[in-house]
Amino acid sequence: KAKDLSAFDTALKFAKIGINHLTSDRKWEQNYDLTLSLFCIAAESAGILVNTKELKEFCDEVLANARDILDKIPVYFALALHNGRGGQFNDAIDICLDAIKQLEVVKIRRNGIRQIV
Repeated sequence: KAKDLSAFDTALKFAKIGINHLTSDRKWEQNYDLTLSLFCIAAESAGILVNTKELKEFCDEVLANARDILDKIPVYFALALHNGRGGQFNDAIDICLDAIKQLEVVKIRRNGIRQIV
């Protein structure tokens, strides 16, 4: 298991190095695709490594700066996976439902009945 996790540890380290090289305050405007990729890789890796603090920081950055919902999906997945692994199943479901609502694919009613829009 440690061997499998070492790849994510390495990925997180390299993503953080890349993020640190994006020194501009306008990194999202000037290098959107690269910035998005680095933050998503960092979030996914931090989530798998159960580094909650860094996971939240990287996800918050993406959620605040991503242009559309499709660019946010990797961090929603990382957050949901992290919560699910931690036994916080309701939180994981809420994250997924929030993403689905933003995709405007499924209409969710209060009584729990879901219907395709």
